[in-house]
Amino acid sequence: MAGMPLSEDASQRRCARQIDEFRAQYDWAERSDHSNSHAPTIWQPECQALGSDACDPHPCSVAVKHSRTAPASSEITKNASRMADERWYSTMLTLADGRPIIMGGSAPYGALTGYANPVAAINGGQVSMTPEVYEPDTGWRSLFGALSREAFGPDHNRYWYPRAWIAPNGEVFGISSEKMWYLDPAGNGAVRVAGNFKTGVDDVSKPNIGPTSSAVMFAPGRILQVGGNGYQDGYASPSSRLATVIDINGSVPVLAEAAPMTHARQWPNTTVLPDGRVLVTGGTGFANNGGADAVYDAELWDPVSDSWTLGAAAAQIRVYHSAASYPIALHAMHAVVWSARERCRASHETPKKWLDRGS
Repeated sequence: MAGMPLSEDASQRRCARQIDEFRAQYDWAERSDHSNSHAPTIWQPECQALGSDACDPHPCSVAVKHSRTAPASSEITKNASRMADERWYSTMLTLADGRPIIMGGSAPYGALTGYANPVAAINGGQVSMTPEVYEPDTGWRSLFGALSREAFGPDHNRYWYPRAWIAPNGEVFGISSEKMWYLDPAGNGAVRVAGNFKTGVDDVSKPNIGPTSSAVMFAPGRILQVGGNGYQDGYASPSSRLATVIDINGSVPVLAEAAPMTHARQWPNTTVLPDGRVLVTGGTGFANNGGADAVYDAELWDPVSDSWTLGAAAAQIRVYHSAASYPIALHAMHAVVWSARERCRASHETPKKWLDRGS
């Protein structure tokens, strides 16, 4: 079927082949001085996203360390600064003072099932629980005071793409699976847990949690999180329809349940439009399935009326390894929402097609 995701076995085999290609091109060396973990690790090439598996020209890149990839030319150049931890599935933000901070992540495929045995994942050095900040003059620095299992540990796969934003108070606010937290990046760093967001994955209540959910800050200090209810790619669980607004303008986060989406979705994409509405595209009704479980309809959430409107149906499935954005460079021409999945299978649609179904 066109647009059907590869099976997990086929995807793993393809990734293994591409990692072998990287091994042939670059000198990988085992290192035992992995300062933020408890086990030896591998230092590998680094891309511009400094730990992401999304910016490398290969669909399945490696945990990255000491080079930069220029996506336009695929040119890789060496970077003298190295992070202390491997960072697959990490999150990076720019702090108010301009410094990048990176949080979460794991060794390559090291903790996909960390939720099943968190202690083993920690003892094996498979997760990155200590954030790092980039100092312009000296490079990466570990924030040892911000080491946190509750924010970045393997429990409920909290390390996997922690949702994080700069809060109005200047700290970093985050949602890691079922936990909420604040990170103070000053000095050695500090994390304080702000309570539970929801429960863990549940086949009955289907909470909108985990790395299979999607979240955006649609207004200053106001966040919308939708969909999810899974711990990893292919986790066999039904998807969530739920949507929650998290207001972080006060001293503590305030949660309010929004109207649920029409479609339950794991791995959707959320895009904030210039008028403050939120477009949700892609996803699947179960695990990372295609076929009858794939969700093609777009949905548009209005924060004023707290209501959802169905949009047009996409031509291609968009699930794991997909993205959607509203490119600023195209604003002068016409309003476009751009969506893509790995191997650059992309489409771009005007709001007339995405949002005004049937008109």
